[in-house]
Amino acid sequence: MNFKKLLLILLLLSIVGCSLSSASVRIAHQLYIDGEHQDSLVKIEGALVQYKGEYSDDDKSSLLFLKAQNYSKLKQYNHAISTWLYIMDRYPDTEAAYRAKPHVALYQKAMKNVEKRERKKKTESNNTI
Repeated sequence: MNFKKLLLILLLLSIVGCSLSSASVRIAHQLYIDGEHQDSLVKIEGALVQYKGEYSDDDKSSLLFLKAQNYSKLKQYNHAISTWLYIMDRYPDTEAAYRAKPHVALYQKAMKNVEKRERKKKTESNNTI
């Protein structure tokens, strides 16, 4: 009888843990949609640490992809790119890795153009002095 109770308690705790981890993901996504990108990042980091062993590679990579999107919205492009690159390296066979590739290419190209314009502006400003 004690074994059955213990088994039931363990089963219930695992169900509660899974629902808490999925609740964290839903909250992080809703915060992203609501434009609360910093809060979404905090929720994602907490979920990745707290429920570390419960997520599949697909779940982890999806959370990391949402993390990169938050960085992008916060104009922290280097963090976004490095997160997408991490997804592609660590979870290459996931949908998130597939979705990350065009983002990396687009943002890297955009950042090179910005750097080029800044160098040109700096050169022009030095020439006018």
